[in-house]
Amino acid sequence: LENKKRVAGDLPIRWGLTEDEKWIALCIARETLKNFVSTGEKPSSRLFVNLNIPSRFQKIVDLDVVLWIKGALRGSAVVEREKLVDGIILATMLASRDTRFKPLSKEEISQTRIEVTLMHQPRIPLTDIEIAGNMIYPEKCYLLVHENTKGWFLPQVFNARKFSDLADFLSDLAQEKAKIDKMAYRKATAFIFEAEDFIESH
Repeated sequence: LENKKRVAGDLPIRWGLTEDEKWIALCIARETLKNFVSTGEKPSSRLFVNLNIPSRFQKIVDLDVVLWIKGALRGSAVVEREKLVDGIILATMLASRDTRFKPLSKEEISQTRIEVTLMHQPRIPLTDIEIAGNMIYPEKCYLLVHENTKGWFLPQVFNARKFSDLADFLSDLAQEKAKIDKMAYRKATAFIFEAEDFIESH
């Protein structure tokens, strides 16, 4: 456990956001979604001037934005190594144009619920024992790395998908997210890690 009292300045994002910071993050995503779907352009910083965005939002993070409509996945996008505020904006725009679905329309904005997931360090490789035992941790995030490709599965995937075992899970992760052959997961490295996610209440 880390001693938070020894940290000067802003706390690391991995220690979690306050409820006010989560609300601000979701407001950034919501305003970005409305602006981007309406104009097709990245929002100006003026759009967020009244939010009083905390300085912590300048810290570098990996994150995912997921869009849901009536309980069904409508778009998702991961961005890496971006400032928190910029990452939310970019991931929201990308999620609204997720190529697995038709582009989000203006009429669908009011029906859309936004979920943000902050993906933390450290990333821990799956052990041979876990792989041999077909252990799946539905509360964890997974990252599959093979040569120059990456694929992510976040806990939200279990809301929409079922997997028979770890091999089935990793082969889908390889094919769907890393865009490699299903069986190539055997030559890849799989990591698990913690995340913090929050979603709009309406």
